[in-house]
Amino acid sequence: MPKRFAVAIMLLPAVVVILGGCDKPFLKPEQAAQPAGTLSPHQLAGRLRMRVDYCSRSLATISGPAGRITILGRPDPQVYVNGKALGQSDGILAAGNVLFVPLAMERHIRAALGQEPRQQRDEKPDQSKPLKAVVVIDAGHGGRDPGAIAMGTQEKSVNLAVSTMLADLLKRRGLTVIMTRTDDRFIELNNRAELANRSRADLFVSIHANSSPRSVCGYMIYVADSASTASAKAAMAIADRLSQAGVPPYGRQPHRAGFRVLVRSNCPAVLVEMGFLTHRVEAAKLARADYRNRIAGAIADGIMDYLGQL
Repeated sequence: MPKRFAVAIMLLPAVVVILGGCDKPFLKPEQAAQPAGTLSPHQLAGRLRMRVDYCSRSLATISGPAGRITILGRPDPQVYVNGKALGQSDGILAAGNVLFVPLAMERHIRAALGQEPRQQRDEKPDQSKPLKAVVVIDAGHGGRDPGAIAMGTQEKSVNLAVSTMLADLLKRRGLTVIMTRTDDRFIELNNRAELANRSRADLFVSIHANSSPRSVCGYMIYVADSASTASAKAAMAIADRLSQAGVPPYGRQPHRAGFRVLVRSNCPAVLVEMGFLTHRVEAAKLARADYRNRIAGAIADGIMDYLGQL
């Protein structure tokens, strides 16, 4: 299960974000419905192939090779691109702890950055051609970070076993699969999401096993607090397949959190908690290769279902 991390913020001429060592919600945005016809900073960054440096209800900053975008909220809403006011301030809204900009503003931002207009991607793919996509599979924890330890099992080992099975299943179906780790090594959380961003992945899936002081069981699927509709669709597709495979859910899906690997991924991203290692029956199942294979197969089917909707 992802750990937590501390966030300290200072506002100087530029925004400096200092991230500590464990995984904590990135400023933990309140759950709020995204206003229709808008983009969150993370959605905008993903479309522009940039990254979000800071995000709150009053300020968001995005940066990348093309430059820097600053979004200001009330009392004087404005978007600055490379230090120059865009002049298109209508429609900048705050919902929960996140700023949103109108979808129509994207083309003005692209023009200020010198980027080409975004190509339309709403057309249905040619079903006669094999499905092509890049999926990044993240085996949670590893190396000096064992994750949850219960019933004599270390989470990092379960995560890697299922992730390896999942990657193999997806490769057999013609997808390009990139794994954040293929052995027992520690990978920084930021580097996991950054790998997906550099790879221009179509989907990022982080695999984990859960723990709780209470006797609870079932899978959980997380998306970021300000997740895109695409992330929610991917989560639901995987949840449907897990349920069909006889894996019980814990609560309604998807759950929302600010885990760093989700928040910092520009592409649609989900985190799957396969079950609770602290539950005796579920821990025994997760120790079996046949049950791990069933989970990997269900997640693979869900990923294929989601990609087929694009």
